[in-house]
Amino acid sequence: MLSFRTTHFTLLIVSWCFFHTANGFALSQFAIHKGFSQKLLDKYKYTNDFDDDKKPDWGSHQGIANYLVPLDNDLDNDGIENLMDAMPYTPNLFKKSRKNHLPSHLLHNKSRSIRYLQRKIFKISGVVVLIEDEMSDPTALEAILKIFKSFTTYQSLAITKHLKSIYISNTQFQSEALGYFVDPLKAIILKGSIASYSNDQIISTIAHEMGHAFTFGNVSPKELASLSTRYGGWPETYPQNLYDEQLTQKFWGNNKYPEMFPSSYAFVNIHEWFAENFAHFVMKRMNLLDEKRNSLDFWLETKMRRAKRSPQIYSSKID
Repeated sequence: MLSFRTTHFTLLIVSWCFFHTANGFALSQFAIHKGFSQKLLDKYKYTNDFDDDKKPDWGSHQGIANYLVPLDNDLDNDGIENLMDAMPYTPNLFKKSRKNHLPSHLLHNKSRSIRYLQRKIFKISGVVVLIEDEMSDPTALEAILKIFKSFTTYQSLAITKHLKSIYISNTQFQSEALGYFVDPLKAIILKGSIASYSNDQIISTIAHEMGHAFTFGNVSPKELASLSTRYGGWPETYPQNLYDEQLTQKFWGNNKYPEMFPSSYAFVNIHEWFAENFAHFVMKRMNLLDEKRNSLDFWLETKMRRAKRSPQIYSSKID
């Protein structure tokens, strides 16, 4: 699921999580930096350039109403990215982030097996997986690791170009879906209870959300529209950006290619159609589906091989 909804709250994730409610900001229970003080939070509300580096810290997102997203990846200007910085508002000029090293403040406090999986996923993909300390089931992390292991290096690069983190939460998940992708945060949010579902459902859900990340990192609006018409029989559209309403309309017209709609959810809009096909592409690679590869699968393989040579990101701008 791609998060387009306007809701009564905003889940904001950068180095921690909080809610943005009608009454202002409130620090959530799923705070990575659990000691983040109310005093700093109050100062932060009214300061949009904490480190005075002329880069605004926050901005609104053009495509998703009510989202406040980080514009400055290093709020205290100490050379350590916010997510990797144990103290994102305290400059630490004597400590630099270590390559391929997951800082301790991001690790699960209680489970050694979960900490092992977090480190393993980060080592092979560069993606940070965060899970609430109250949760001890490693099933979702095991599924994420299996997916990344099924990819070649180039395929992983194509996905992680626009995927930085995966959050697994029960307390802060406000959707009936098992997961959704938030473009400006480059994050997948998974419901903690996903661990109780079958292996195929878990893999399919995570791969679907990775499909959204792949779209925003590698596919232009024009290309996405063209693919949907050529391989899915969607009516021709001419979108200006990936949030264009033409890409978020339900399928209408004659379904000339029923085999390219792997589920009823694929009819919701072109984004979900592509993500559902991406999930099936992944499951075929993992031998979880006994189906022949189709034309879109071959297109995906070619696009992924070229990912390293094509750094352009097609996400909507943040203003």
